[in-house]
Amino acid sequence: MHIRPRHIASAALLMALLPHAALAQQSIITAVPGCSFDTGQINAGCVPAFLAHIIRFVFGLSGAFAVIMIVIAGYQIALAKVFNRDRSEGFTRLRVAVVGFILCACSWFIVDFIVQSLAFG
Repeated sequence: MHIRPRHIASAALLMALLPHAALAQQSIITAVPGCSFDTGQINAGCVPAFLAHIIRFVFGLSGAFAVIMIVIAGYQIALAKVFNRDRSEGFTRLRVAVVGFILCACSWFIVDFIVQSLAFG
């Protein structure tokens, strides 16, 4: 297999641009003055920040779960012939995982909008 310089340049450009896409959205987690969960100094203004931390954690877990399901589906599709099974199980798992990931991302944007508008003005 011969790797062309054009492929290397395309991969390098893609890797250089990926961090910029990840930083496109402003985080809903902001520092609230007077809030320290480590020392226990909490007031009513800390609740939205705490909820934002919980929401970020839950959506991170669901995204990781979707990626794991996509990998498992790939193995099911790739190894179906080896175990004399139907590949449709893998394609079904892949379709459900991708749709679940899309729903998770859309719900993240909805929750982010609600938290931003209600809690942070």
